[in-house]
Amino acid sequence: MPRGRQFFSFAPLLQSFSPSRVLLLLCSCLLRRSLAAVDVTGHRHSSVAAPSPQPEMAADRGAWCGSSVTEDQITKYRATRVLPPVEEVAVRLAPVGEVSPHRAEGERVIFLSHLACGFALPLHPFFLTFLAFFDLRLHHLGANAIGTLAHFMAFCKSYLGIQPDLGLFCRLFRVRPQVQYTKGPLVVCGGASIYSRSQSGYPKFLLQDTVRLWQQSYFYVKNVADVDRINLPAFQDVESSRQNWDLKIYGDKAETDAMLARMRSLVTCQLTGRDITLSWMSRLMMPLQQRAHKMCFYSGRLDPTRLSRRDPRYHNLKEWLWTISKERLPENWKFSLAPYSRENRPPRVSSCSRNFCLFPLCYLLVLSG
Repeated sequence: MPRGRQFFSFAPLLQSFSPSRVLLLLCSCLLRRSLAAVDVTGHRHSSVAAPSPQPEMAADRGAWCGSSVTEDQITKYRATRVLPPVEEVAVRLAPVGEVSPHRAEGERVIFLSHLACGFALPLHPFFLTFLAFFDLRLHHLGANAIGTLAHFMAFCKSYLGIQPDLGLFCRLFRVRPQVQYTKGPLVVCGGASIYSRSQSGYPKFLLQDTVRLWQQSYFYVKNVADVDRINLPAFQDVESSRQNWDLKIYGDKAETDAMLARMRSLVTCQLTGRDITLSWMSRLMMPLQQRAHKMCFYSGRLDPTRLSRRDPRYHNLKEWLWTISKERLPENWKFSLAPYSRENRPPRVSSCSRNFCLFPLCYLLVLSG
């Protein structure tokens, strides 16, 4: 079957990073750097004795630079159900010449580069809670930040059997500012990065070092259904107050400690960062998307929260994983520790209000044997 006709095509994203596209973006980046190195007198600054970065020299870092999204890309993502159908959500592309978003009434701004990282409409309620808790807007989070958050949410739902928890997030991760220059303001796009805390014990997953010019993938969506099929606050091009960015302890510490103990037990049972990502990729369940049930109750190909009833082909899954990470996928891959499902449900522990098991699955199997 021709690749373009497969059930889940990654052409929309891969097209954005085709050789010709990469060359064009590279030339654009080099041109901007070249222009920034020339002062108003027309003299070029020496690259050998360049001074420390100043505000005017770093102005293009993380700045809006228009959008390159096409109708063809939108059509392909609608076909994969990452974007809702036209009768539920209308899409408008940024007009030619527009540098930064100027939304119409009722419109929201989202990014095509986020869609491969576990982002899909309508958005999960935890994502709204996350944005409000840290005083963030969607454009403050780059593709890698979205990928990290999707990884955490998939871990909670597929392996702990709970909804994502802010207290656990604060113990495992921190939000770190990306500034225009030393002690300067946050960059406009991607001003908040998410990093795992040292010695947290969280399974490591190697994302791409950077996703350049991801902000060029913005477009507008507007809900046209009777119910909200977007679930995202209105776009505001303002800087974050950095609220709670350094917070490490939040909520019930005893419950969070129990979650961390459970996580360490799973790691002892060979849980890897790749397992967590493949728990949603291979089952076609986007972690940031609102769904009818937790991912730990996945019921197979007919599960209503899947993007498709067909399983992804190996080469598509391999390309998808490589697009957002540095992970390689062998052809005969398998989970080191499989995620929970409706047939293999997470154990219920009545003493814990969050309904997750305090003992790893491998220990339970030994006891039951």
